[in-house]
Amino acid sequence: MKINFNFIESKEKYLFFFLFFLVWIYIFLRAAWSPITHDEAETFFIYIQPGKFIPPDAYPDANNHLLNSLLTFISYKLLGNSLIALRLPNVLIALLYFFFIFRLSGLLKNRMNRWGFVLSMVFCHFIIEFFGYARGYGLSMAFLTGALYYLIQFYRKSSFRYSALVIVFMIPALAANLTLIHSYLLIHFLLVFNLILNFKKHKQTTVIGTLALQLLAGAPVFYILAKYSLTLRSVGALYYGGINNFWDSTLGTLSAVLFRPLPQLLCFLFVAVFAAALIIFIFIVVKKFIFKKENLFYFIFPFLLGGNLVMTFILSRFFGVNYPEDRVAMYFILLFTGTIFFLCDTSLVSSKRWRILLFTPFVLIIVQFFLSLSIRFTSYTPEYRIPDEFYQYLIEESSKRNFPPVTEAYRLHSTEWYFIHAANHVIPSPLSFAVYPSSSAEFLITDEQTYSGVNNNYNEVLFDDASGLYLLQRKQPLNLYQTASCDTSMLNEDVMEYFNMLIFDADSMKCRNALFNIELSVCSQQEPFQAAVIAKAVSSDGTSLREQAFELERVRTQWSCNEMQAIRTSMLLPDLPAGTTRLIVFFFNKAKSPFTIEKSSTTLYIYD
Repeated sequence: MKINFNFIESKEKYLFFFLFFLVWIYIFLRAAWSPITHDEAETFFIYIQPGKFIPPDAYPDANNHLLNSLLTFISYKLLGNSLIALRLPNVLIALLYFFFIFRLSGLLKNRMNRWGFVLSMVFCHFIIEFFGYARGYGLSMAFLTGALYYLIQFYRKSSFRYSALVIVFMIPALAANLTLIHSYLLIHFLLVFNLILNFKKHKQTTVIGTLALQLLAGAPVFYILAKYSLTLRSVGALYYGGINNFWDSTLGTLSAVLFRPLPQLLCFLFVAVFAAALIIFIFIVVKKFIFKKENLFYFIFPFLLGGNLVMTFILSRFFGVNYPEDRVAMYFILLFTGTIFFLCDTSLVSSKRWRILLFTPFVLIIVQFFLSLSIRFTSYTPEYRIPDEFYQYLIEESSKRNFPPVTEAYRLHSTEWYFIHAANHVIPSPLSFAVYPSSSAEFLITDEQTYSGVNNNYNEVLFDDASGLYLLQRKQPLNLYQTASCDTSMLNEDVMEYFNMLIFDADSMKCRNALFNIELSVCSQQEPFQAAVIAKAVSSDGTSLREQAFELERVRTQWSCNEMQAIRTSMLLPDLPAGTTRLIVFFFNKAKSPFTIEKSSTTLYIYD
């Protein structure tokens, strides 16, 4: 296909390509070095590793970005579970994003508008960093950008090829991010609107072909994904987002990641520029500029922006759907940016002074890009990511002991905790989070606010400025009292669901801590072997009062007899509740797969 660069000059084109190349290298480095995020680790363990990501067999949760899960699964099977392998599909799709940003900029006549549009979309760190994660947001932005380009071309050239490509690109965009369902409907409406408006000018093959493709491909995909979205909502899995108002939930959270120094300033600038854009749009409608066939494509970005805003308000007001927040609302950045720069490219906005004023929010976004430059920085829940230095320190500390120490942290750290240890081929103690902070664990990972409440019991070991997290160690060593121990085995292969490893009847254990040191040799040919060691504190009627799990499939997938080696771990039940009458440790065979236990040795320690 011969590329028509439209208004872009040759030298300008090469500058754009060089810029795209530099930013893509930056994305690649971030994908290789930026720490795993909680959502990525959850996606890997729940969907990618077991290969169950296609509904209805997949666990229903908004974390399952369908296209991302598919591409990541393929990459995992081909290249393994390294960070760069899991993130590679997004890294490669970034090239598609740059390509269509370039093609869209080629539709802008004014050089200042072209450069403003390109720099705003390429130097938006919040968008760019998601091409370095195994998530669906970057994928959706790339395919949405492509769909918008071909939609504009369809309005300009009335070719079936372009309408078909719109539909082809919107399907993966929606599969990558279900939040684009509004845009999906609006874009299909714009296709039909163009067919009706220019019915006599379109070739019959264009009309029939476009409608047929919408009915045979677009509509079934919409039905399937809309039904899946409703299923997620019915089980409470569409939990991300705000319920207060658009200003706080959507505009506020977007501004907080787009310009961290003064997010409120960016909020007000967005509103001011949006109001100006609305006035400009009304003006070009009054002047009938928009109704000329050659100018009709200027209507697309404003319509999609306004349509998404209206649909967001309606769904929130009448159906209780959450307002999209930060990354979920990322598509608003593209629609808002396109609206401003395409409206400014009309002949009715010729003043350079007005353009500069309208471009002010984008200058702040570009400034934030350079403030954020780092292969380790993230605007994606930085407080939920344990720094590598903490892991390395704790891994080194574990190597000095017979059993690894117990570390306590906020619950959302638990999944990445498993992933990092598995990547380092280290058997960890499962992260303790049942009572946080409890001052029970030997090590504690926490933020400054929590640190101030426990600093009498802990000393600072490490501090990470980017995340604001501390690694702390208890001032007083654990005064352990051995209370019980049990050695057992199961040498004959069985598929039993539960196998008891230790049972201890407890009295007067309120507010005390139960520490279990466990040595286990287990064997199964199933891969992945889905099993766990569970420690529980229960009441006299069998109610679970405190629980912790050690997930075997999150440590490694293969537990074959040929590779069998004893694992050693520690599990903590902190601050035992009143009513605790029994402590139990048992093996849970989740999928009832055949297995044997060559050796199980569990020792219970009690301490204050």
